[in-house]
Amino acid sequence: MTEDEINELRNLLAQATENFAADNDYIIDTTERISPSDALDLISEAELQVFAIPRDMVPALQTAYMAYFVLEDLVEPSLFDERTTELIGKARAIVPPLKSFGRDIPFQTGMSDDRFFQWFAKKFMDVPYRHAAAIYAKHSFNEHELVRFADE
Repeated sequence: MTEDEINELRNLLAQATENFAADNDYIIDTTERISPSDALDLISEAELQVFAIPRDMVPALQTAYMAYFVLEDLVEPSLFDERTTELIGKARAIVPPLKSFGRDIPFQTGMSDDRFFQWFAKKFMDVPYRHAAAIYAKHSFNEHELVRFADE
């Protein structure tokens, strides 16, 4: 991925963030848990408080999370236009390995990790690591509903 492509992807994701902000009433006032199917678009007032997510960062954080799902190859690429999807695919080649107990763990699609997400959000959207970690934790919490645990 060239520097020009990195900058192009940054610009495309910035535009996607603006579109998300304009097209969505994304903060809801509820104490109910948000279903995983709605969690990509919505965040509750309670979640903003619990996960210490700044209100003005929500559009960028939600856009980064949706783009990360494309990077991970976990969703249909139709979330974004063809060029954005193509550039996100090219970004896979520059994801740095994770450092874990003295070993390098290379990025692989389908291997979701909050540290890969934090890198992606920072690299392409200039999202602070703390806020990226917070939105990842929020989504992880919402997704527990989709998991069937062995003792249930």
